[in-house]
Amino acid sequence: FNQEGGESLLYVGRMVKRKGPDSAIKIANASLKPLKLIGDIRPSKINQDYWQEIEKTINNSANSEYLGFKPHKQMSFFYQQSKILLFPIREPESFGLTLIEAMACGTPVVAFDQGPVKEIVQDGITGFVCPADDIEGMVKAVKKIYEMPDNEYQKMRQNCRKHVEENFTVEKMMDGYEKVYQKVIEDWKKRKRT
Repeated sequence: FNQEGGESLLYVGRMVKRKGPDSAIKIANASLKPLKLIGDIRPSKINQDYWQEIEKTINNSANSEYLGFKPHKQMSFFYQQSKILLFPIREPESFGLTLIEAMACGTPVVAFDQGPVKEIVQDGITGFVCPADDIEGMVKAVKKIYEMPDNEYQKMRQNCRKHVEENFTVEKMMDGYEKVYQKVIEDWKKRKRT
């Protein structure tokens, strides 16, 4: 956890279209904020063409920087030193681990409403959830966070950490799995008796 955070936006994810790194760059450019992109480049023909477009956009952008792939153990540093994590995903995922990792470090999230985002991000408390593909909405959310007084922003960072501690620790997740397994066993026993 880092109480202060940094000044740049952060994108973490594979450099593939469905993850939205191009949207992250558009958001950074429109909000005039620096952006660091971290993630691997998938070596398929489709992804290679997409990456070449992204790379050209980064090279023509004064405020976007691609840092390459980083090992998991180094990621907390990047989360801690960021102002906001951008999560401009285009398709639902089963779970957004990067959202949890960022918030555990105190970094608020601005995300498109895809998949589990509303279950993870508390809109207005730990970041902002924007309608899917609403770049303008994400730009407004980014500006809102940058314009917050320091004490309000630091409260949001504290809210992020607290939310993760209360809902997404290993212990909490294990308790949740055990409850689900217990319910499945009880339901199975009831069906077997009838």
